[in-house]
Amino acid sequence: MRRNMSSGLFGGLQGRASAGRLAAALALFLVGASLAGCSTGAYPLDFFKEMHYAQSYKAQEPPGLSAPEQSVPVTGKGLSYTMEQARVLKIPVARSDAVLARGKNLYDLNCAVCHGAAGKGDGPMAARLTAAGYLGFYGADKPAPADLASLTGPAAGKPDGEIYQIVTLGFAGAYPSLARAREFVMPGFGKLLPEQDRWALVHYLRSLQGK
Repeated sequence: MRRNMSSGLFGGLQGRASAGRLAAALALFLVGASLAGCSTGAYPLDFFKEMHYAQSYKAQEPPGLSAPEQSVPVTGKGLSYTMEQARVLKIPVARSDAVLARGKNLYDLNCAVCHGAAGKGDGPMAARLTAAGYLGFYGADKPAPADLASLTGPAAGKPDGEIYQIVTLGFAGAYPSLARAREFVMPGFGKLLPEQDRWALVHYLRSLQGK
């Protein structure tokens, strides 16, 4: 009787140990499989794929079709300018309350994070850019995004077309020959905003300057 009880107890312990080893092996296998097939998205390593990486989500997206060769947008093909050409451009969009409202909305969405709500260069990103070693327009004395509203700031003295060129190409794109241009992090919005919206931004920046 004692022998049967001992063997039963021993057998039960052995079974639990085997189950534990099997569970550990399975866990290691799953982790390995996850690491082997995981994707990199917003995070360095995605153990749980984000929604926009899931096949069920991708299946609902329309097919990505290329535009026919030589096709142009219905509004016409965008023109490229040199800086000399851009400086003499006249704003083709008439100023109105609606245009200013559109410009403000675009500024709040795309520019205020760095240049601040009133264009004074004090947006939420200013401190982070400073901490990252970004010098900005003013150099080490004031390591922040440019003050766009000040009448003594870098934007006030530039022609409208030059401002448009910077918005379109970004700072480095607008001044490719400028030695310090690559230090500036402002991106271009030429592929993100249509031409009319970029001119609306120019109108709104002028309104911030009281012009």
